[in-house]
Amino acid sequence: MKTIAFVDAAATRLPKRIGLGSQSFLVGALAGANSERCDVNLDAPVVCEPGTYFHIILKVPYGTATATELFRGSVGVNGYWE
Repeated sequence: MKTIAFVDAAATRLPKRIGLGSQSFLVGALAGANSERCDVNLDAPVVCEPGTYFHIILKVPYGTATATELFRGSVGVNGYWE
């Protein structure tokens, strides 16, 4: 993994990456098959300062996707703004 040589400053922010878990599907799973649920409760709040973004990103590192396979889901975030 490439490291970025920045520090948090007035005009720059380092990415704050937190792994939320992983899910898997059986090879050849039927259409509409569900994966296990990822449920994460963080001990400390994740701060998203004004002018910055909060992303939740899905990465499919490898797979045997065919024309009939489609990966989709939903994400809910319990949070608040001050």
